[in-house]
Amino acid sequence: MINTDLRPAKSHGQHVRLRIMTNAEFTRFSAHSFDSYASTVQRRTHRELEAVRAELGGPATSRSERDLWYVIASEQVDIGYLWVQLSRNGESAFLFDIQLVREKRGHGLGQAAMTRCIQGLRAAGIKSLRLSVFDDNLAARSLYASMGFRIERIQPERASRALALAIDSV
Repeated sequence: MINTDLRPAKSHGQHVRLRIMTNAEFTRFSAHSFDSYASTVQRRTHRELEAVRAELGGPATSRSERDLWYVIASEQVDIGYLWVQLSRNGESAFLFDIQLVREKRGHGLGQAAMTRCIQGLRAAGIKSLRLSVFDDNLAARSLYASMGFRIERIQPERASRALALAIDSV
């Protein structure tokens, strides 16, 4: 299991570190992740926000041993978070969410965080990482393409695409 802090990676002269969230951070970031995702789905599907929230079921209230919730830190300052869930068979993982504060985006720190996460997954024997990205999130789509993620399928009903990365190929 990789439910531990991951050593720092470096990007543009800044160190990026992933550390396991505290319980208080988990409660805050889980609620934020849910609210952000529900609002995004609502904007893209033009459905009522409460209907979307009800369909999604609410934020995670506890962590399973397969859930890895990390705080992304740079230069001793928390700049975002990352949530990955390992599959039951332990061969693949799904990236549910990664977010950086706005002023830290576009500086390679997200890529450094993703790279560090992938290195930790590879060390734990995980063979693939999957995620879903909204079609209009061009910055994220560009990042994932540059890292080797490939389109598995287009999801027009969600205005998104499912991507996958063979971790061995990175």
